[in-house]
Amino acid sequence: MAIELRPNLVILDAEVGGLDSRDLLRDLKRDVRTADIPIFLAGGTGDPSVRSCALELGAVEFLEKPMLPCGLARRIVLHLQKIGCMSIPP
Repeated sequence: MAIELRPNLVILDAEVGGLDSRDLLRDLKRDVRTADIPIFLAGGTGDPSVRSCALELGAVEFLEKPMLPCGLARRIVLHLQKIGCMSIPP
């Protein structure tokens, strides 16, 4: 889907049953068609190695779950502004 849709940002859940999000993150970053798409990885683990691994694999953010929707929205807006996909309102 990421190849087809070319999203401005992808948010992956680290704990999706039957899917290793690290493998998906690695595949997205290795493919030239999706390598430049920023990826946030969301996980509920308190293990700092999970965060470290996500960032080493190319995630731009690791989001600790649970999170408040307003906090998630703010981080998304800040990142999209940073990469030029959203302008800052006057």
